Amino acid sequence: MPDLTAISDFSARLQAMEAVKNRLLNDPGPGLDMLLTALEEVSTVCDTIDREISNYLRLTFDPQIASPGLQKERDVLLTFEGNQLQARMLEAKGSCHKITNIYQVYLQNWFSQALDPPDANRMGELFQMLWGSDSRMFQDIDIAAGWLAARARATLDLLDDDKLEEATRSIRAARKEINPTREAIAGARKQMADLKNTFISVSKIT
Repeated sequence: MPDLTAISDFSARLQAMEAVKNRLLNDPGPGLDMLLTALEEVSTVCDTIDREISNYLRLTFDPQIASPGLQKERDVLLTFEGNQLQARMLEAKGSCHKITNIYQVYLQNWFSQALDPPDANRMGELFQMLWGSDSRMFQDIDIAAGWLAARARATLDLLDDDKLEEATRSIRAARKEINPTREAIAGARKQMADLKNTFISVSKIT
Protein backbone atom coordinates (compact mmCIF):
# COMPACT_ATOMS: atom_id res chain seq x y z
CA MET A 1 0.00 0.00 0.00
CA PRO A 2 1.35 3.50 -0.78
CA ASP A 3 2.45 5.22 2.41
CA LEU A 4 0.26 8.34 2.24
CA THR A 5 0.77 9.26 5.88
CA ALA A 6 0.07 12.98 5.49
CA ILE A 7 -3.50 12.34 4.34
CA SER A 8 -4.18 10.11 7.32
CA ASP A 9 -2.38 12.54 9.63
CA PHE A 10 -4.42 15.46 8.34
CA SER A 11 -7.64 13.64 9.10
CA ALA A 12 -6.44 13.09 12.67
CA ARG A 13 -5.19 16.69 13.03
CA LEU A 14 -8.59 18.04 12.07
CA GLN A 15 -9.64 16.91 15.53
CA ALA A 16 -7.43 19.71 16.86
CA MET A 17 -9.45 22.25 14.87
CA GLU A 18 -12.67 20.70 16.13
CA ALA A 19 -11.40 21.17 19.69
CA VAL A 20 -10.76 24.92 19.26
CA LYS A 21 -13.56 25.86 16.87
CA ASN A 22 -15.67 27.55 19.56
CA ARG A 23 -12.80 29.86 20.52
CA LEU A 24 -12.28 30.72 16.86
CA LEU A 25 -15.97 31.47 16.50
CA ASN A 26 -15.77 33.84 19.48
CA ASP A 27 -13.19 35.92 17.59
CA PRO A 28 -14.07 35.39 13.90
CA GLY A 29 -12.82 38.49 12.08
CA PRO A 30 -11.53 38.19 8.49
CA GLY A 31 -9.58 35.09 9.43
CA LEU A 32 -12.74 32.99 9.50
CA ASP A 33 -13.56 33.64 5.85
CA MET A 34 -9.98 32.82 4.87
CA LEU A 35 -10.10 29.64 6.93
CA LEU A 36 -13.13 28.61 4.89
CA THR A 37 -11.20 29.35 1.70
CA ALA A 38 -8.30 27.22 2.95
CA LEU A 39 -10.64 24.34 3.74
CA GLU A 40 -12.06 24.56 0.21
CA GLU A 41 -8.51 24.25 -1.15
CA VAL A 42 -7.92 21.24 1.08
CA SER A 43 -11.05 19.71 -0.43
CA THR A 44 -9.60 20.34 -3.90
CA VAL A 45 -6.47 18.36 -3.00
CA CYS A 46 -8.49 15.46 -1.62
CA ASP A 47 -10.82 15.53 -4.63
CA THR A 48 -7.94 15.53 -7.12
CA ILE A 49 -6.22 12.54 -5.55
CA ASP A 50 -9.44 10.57 -5.10
CA ARG A 51 -10.65 11.38 -8.63
CA GLU A 52 -7.48 9.97 -10.17
CA ILE A 53 -7.71 6.84 -8.03
CA SER A 54 -11.38 6.44 -8.95
CA ASN A 55 -10.66 6.82 -12.68
CA TYR A 56 -8.38 3.78 -12.43
CA LEU A 57 -10.52 1.66 -10.11
CA ARG A 58 -13.74 2.07 -12.13
CA LEU A 59 -12.23 0.33 -15.16
CA THR A 60 -13.77 -2.94 -16.27
CA PHE A 61 -12.50 -5.34 -18.89
CA ASP A 62 -15.62 -7.41 -19.39
CA PRO A 63 -16.25 -7.31 -23.17
CA GLN A 64 -20.00 -7.47 -22.53
CA ILE A 65 -19.89 -4.23 -20.53
CA ALA A 66 -16.82 -2.32 -21.67
CA SER A 67 -16.37 -0.30 -24.86
CA PRO A 68 -15.85 -2.04 -28.23
CA GLY A 69 -12.37 -3.47 -28.32
CA LEU A 70 -11.81 -2.09 -24.80
CA GLN A 71 -10.55 1.08 -26.47
CA LYS A 72 -11.94 3.51 -23.91
CA GLU A 73 -10.45 1.47 -21.10
CA ARG A 74 -7.11 1.43 -22.88
CA ASP A 75 -7.29 5.20 -23.41
CA VAL A 76 -7.92 5.78 -19.70
CA LEU A 77 -4.90 3.69 -18.76
CA LEU A 78 -2.76 5.68 -21.16
CA THR A 79 -3.69 8.91 -19.36
CA PHE A 80 -1.66 7.69 -16.38
CA GLU A 81 1.53 7.48 -18.44
CA GLY A 82 4.18 10.11 -19.08
CA ASN A 83 3.58 13.63 -17.87
CA GLN A 84 -0.21 13.60 -18.12
CA LEU A 85 -0.84 12.43 -14.57
CA GLN A 86 1.86 14.68 -13.13
CA ALA A 87 0.29 17.66 -14.88
CA ARG A 88 -3.11 16.90 -13.36
CA MET A 89 -1.53 16.49 -9.93
CA LEU A 90 -0.07 19.99 -10.24
CA GLU A 91 -3.58 21.24 -9.49
CA ALA A 92 -3.32 19.68 -6.05
CA LYS A 93 0.16 21.13 -5.50
CA GLY A 94 -1.12 24.56 -6.49
CA SER A 95 -3.75 24.28 -3.79
CA CYS A 96 -1.02 23.38 -1.27
CA HIS A 97 0.82 26.63 -2.09
CA LYS A 98 -2.39 28.61 -1.68
CA ILE A 99 -3.16 26.99 1.67
CA THR A 100 0.30 27.90 2.99
CA ASN A 101 -0.04 31.50 1.76
CA ILE A 102 -3.45 31.87 3.40
CA TYR A 103 -2.01 30.61 6.67
CA GLN A 104 0.97 32.96 6.60
CA VAL A 105 -0.98 36.06 5.57
CA TYR A 106 -4.27 35.64 7.45
CA LEU A 107 -4.45 32.68 9.79
CA GLN A 108 -1.19 32.72 11.73
CA ASN A 109 -1.87 36.02 13.53
CA TRP A 110 -5.53 35.16 14.01
CA PHE A 111 -4.70 31.84 15.65
CA SER A 112 -2.13 33.58 17.89
CA GLN A 113 -4.74 36.11 19.04
CA ALA A 114 -7.69 33.75 19.44
CA LEU A 115 -5.95 30.69 20.88
CA ASP A 116 -3.52 29.72 23.59
CA PRO A 117 0.07 29.24 22.31
CA PRO A 118 -0.06 25.40 22.33
CA ASP A 119 -3.29 25.37 20.30
CA ALA A 120 -1.99 28.07 17.94
CA ASN A 121 1.11 25.95 17.37
CA ARG A 122 -1.04 22.92 16.63
CA MET A 123 -2.95 24.92 14.04
CA GLY A 124 0.36 26.04 12.57
CA GLU A 125 1.45 22.43 12.24
CA LEU A 126 -1.84 21.58 10.59
CA PHE A 127 -1.41 24.20 7.88
CA GLN A 128 2.32 24.77 7.51
CA MET A 129 4.01 21.43 8.15
CA LEU A 130 1.42 19.39 6.23
CA TRP A 131 0.83 21.77 3.32
CA GLY A 132 4.10 23.64 2.68
CA SER A 133 6.18 23.09 -0.46
CA ASP A 134 8.53 20.76 1.47
CA SER A 135 5.69 19.06 3.29
CA ARG A 136 4.65 15.47 3.53
CA MET A 137 1.48 16.30 1.62
CA PHE A 138 3.60 17.30 -1.38
CA GLN A 139 5.37 13.96 -1.04
CA ASP A 140 2.07 12.12 -0.74
CA ILE A 141 0.84 13.66 -3.99
CA ASP A 142 3.96 12.38 -5.77
CA ILE A 143 3.65 8.97 -4.10
CA ALA A 144 0.00 8.67 -5.15
CA ALA A 145 0.92 9.61 -8.73
CA GLY A 146 3.74 7.06 -8.79
CA TRP A 147 1.51 4.32 -7.37
CA LEU A 148 -1.20 5.01 -9.95
CA ALA A 149 1.24 5.14 -12.85
CA ALA A 150 2.81 1.81 -11.86
CA ARG A 151 -0.54 0.05 -11.36
CA ALA A 152 -1.96 1.43 -14.61
CA ARG A 153 1.15 0.41 -16.54
CA ALA A 154 0.94 -3.15 -15.18
CA THR A 155 -2.78 -3.35 -16.01
CA LEU A 156 -2.19 -2.00 -19.51
CA ASP A 157 0.48 -4.65 -20.12
CA LEU A 158 -2.01 -7.36 -19.16
CA LEU A 159 -4.64 -5.80 -21.41
CA ASP A 160 -2.23 -5.65 -24.34
CA ASP A 161 -1.48 -9.35 -23.79
CA ASP A 162 -5.22 -10.09 -23.88
CA LYS A 163 -5.14 -11.28 -20.27
CA LEU A 164 -8.48 -9.78 -19.33
CA GLU A 165 -9.09 -11.81 -16.19
CA GLU A 166 -5.65 -10.92 -14.85
CA ALA A 167 -6.24 -7.27 -15.70
CA THR A 168 -9.49 -7.40 -13.74
CA ARG A 169 -7.71 -9.01 -10.80
CA SER A 170 -5.11 -6.22 -10.87
CA ILE A 171 -7.88 -3.65 -10.44
CA ARG A 172 -9.42 -5.68 -7.64
CA ALA A 173 -6.07 -5.94 -5.84
CA ALA A 174 -5.43 -2.21 -6.24
CA ARG A 175 -8.87 -1.41 -4.85
CA LYS A 176 -8.14 -3.42 -1.72
CA GLU A 177 -4.67 -1.94 -1.38
CA ILE A 178 -5.71 1.70 -1.64
CA ASN A 179 -8.94 1.42 0.36
CA PRO A 180 -7.45 2.64 3.69
CA THR A 181 -6.27 5.80 1.96
CA ARG A 182 -9.67 6.38 0.39
CA GLU A 183 -11.31 5.87 3.77
CA ALA A 184 -8.96 8.49 5.25
CA ILE A 185 -9.87 10.91 2.45
CA ALA A 186 -13.58 10.26 3.01
CA GLY A 187 -13.15 10.83 6.74
CA ALA A 188 -11.33 14.11 6.16
CA ARG A 189 -14.05 15.25 3.77
CA LYS A 190 -16.73 14.51 6.36
CA GLN A 191 -14.85 16.37 9.09
CA MET A 192 -14.23 19.36 6.81
CA ALA A 193 -17.88 19.48 5.75
CA ASP A 194 -18.98 19.57 9.39
CA LEU A 195 -16.45 22.29 10.25
CA LYS A 196 -17.36 24.37 7.20
CA ASN A 197 -21.06 24.17 8.05
CA THR A 198 -20.31 25.42 11.55
CA PHE A 199 -18.04 28.24 10.38
CA ILE A 200 -20.36 29.34 7.55
CA SER A 201 -23.17 29.84 10.03
CA VAL A 202 -21.31 32.81 11.55
CA SER A 203 -19.20 33.86 8.57
CA LYS A 204 -19.70 37.13 6.71
CA ILE A 205 -19.78 35.16 3.46
CA THR A 206 -23.22 35.43 1.87
